[in-house]
Amino acid sequence: MKKTTKDISLHQYIYMLFLASMIYNIVFIPGRIITIVGRDLWLAIVLYNLLDFFHLAVFYICEKINPDLTIDQILEKSLGKIPAKIILIIFAIYVYIRLTVMYHDFTLYACDVVFSPNWRPIITPIILVSLYCVFKGIRSIARMTEILGPGIVFVMVLTMFGIITTSDLSNVLPILEYGFKPIVIAFYNFQFFAADYLCLFCILGRVKVEKNFGLNISLPLIASAVFTILFSISYFGFYENIAVFQKQGHSLIDMSQHLLGNENLARFDFILSVIWMIAILIRKIIYTWILYQCIMVIFELEEKPIIKYIVLGIIGIAVFFGYNYFNLNAAKVLEFINSGFKLIFIITMQILLPLSLPFLTYIASKQERKIQKNNMLFKKQLRTKNQ
Repeated sequence: MKKTTKDISLHQYIYMLFLASMIYNIVFIPGRIITIVGRDLWLAIVLYNLLDFFHLAVFYICEKINPDLTIDQILEKSLGKIPAKIILIIFAIYVYIRLTVMYHDFTLYACDVVFSPNWRPIITPIILVSLYCVFKGIRSIARMTEILGPGIVFVMVLTMFGIITTSDLSNVLPILEYGFKPIVIAFYNFQFFAADYLCLFCILGRVKVEKNFGLNISLPLIASAVFTILFSISYFGFYENIAVFQKQGHSLIDMSQHLLGNENLARFDFILSVIWMIAILIRKIIYTWILYQCIMVIFELEEKPIIKYIVLGIIGIAVFFGYNYFNLNAAKVLEFINSGFKLIFIITMQILLPLSLPFLTYIASKQERKIQKNNMLFKKQLRTKNQ
């Protein structure tokens, strides 16, 4: 059986999981769905976390069946080359849209921090940094995540603890005042952007499976689920005026400034916000690497420097123009994404693919063992013949 290079340690992967599940469920989704769900915001966040649990469970099962097969190998060995490429093309489109939206959301968050009306000149070096990190490889990205992870996690936990302990949690009562329908609507409307662990399937076969693997990869999701749910409860209870939630941008900064108590101390919030921005940047780097891997597999390209330069250059240009188009036509693009077009990704990528992936992994693993057995028999016959 062909062994896949284990580029990511379990420790590094834990940080990836924690950052992936915290960012959107805290920084971007609450401000978008609060007007739909009101004080039941935390129940919608519970649904998003359950979706992450589902995808992580699938990842764990696939790794237990065969820890050496990557997602492209699983698809090709079980379904064939053409169906595998079709799935990866859909996956690449999904990742590209998510990536361009991430850059748009990043500018909203950054404008809330530094109060700049135009971040387009800053987007270019950020894209270049992402491309450089992808060029260096997933191992370098994992090491960077491991180095920065402790500080980022500390700031995240510190921010969450400060907000949660100073909020009036009783403001979320009564629960389900308007029923469960608004929660389902809010979850469905932003489900396209909520499957945080879906893209981590692309790291299948690259993570070192160590002792207590299942427990270790579930801990960051459990921790992030607790924090995101408590934060969503605090999110409603922190302010008396719901109009704060309706501002474009992000209210995490406003909340932490309230915590610090006065305008001078509130400037320390800039440092905390920069740490959050670094976490968002790491997330974009990982998604850029996933898009790069999809393109390399779809077109069967070799990992040569000149080819990597060309592919990454194309990705950089596509992301830059995609971001600019989205920035100028955000309402139109979001309307298109939330149309029936979204169902292609929700049904195929978020539901059908994860449900079928353990079975496909089993079939692919069986194929691998069969090929290995035939190769061993052939070598044995060849040695006998030569003797």
